[in-house]
Amino acid sequence: MQEAGIGNFDISQWQGVLAPPARPRRSSIASNAELVRAMRSADVRERIVTQGGNEIVTGTPEDFAALIKSDLQMYAKLIKDAGIPTQ
Repeated sequence: MQEAGIGNFDISQWQGVLAPPARPRRSSIASNAELVRAMRSADVRERIVTQGGNEIVTGTPEDFAALIKSDLQMYAKLIKDAGIPTQ
């Protein structure tokens, strides 16, 4: 990004699981708990961290929503500051 003239820019890649907004909160919390449990298992951790060189970060649905919101704000500012026209 610095070569493109955009300094002080740090981007990371992430993957996550999203559900429809109308899904009952109780169901989302239960699914999240199972995903966190799976991500913390030795077998999954070994495959993702050791073989893929990735970091596992887990949290609540609210944590993930905050990450998405933060990234959207960052990209909106980047686009505005770079003068990229919206379509």
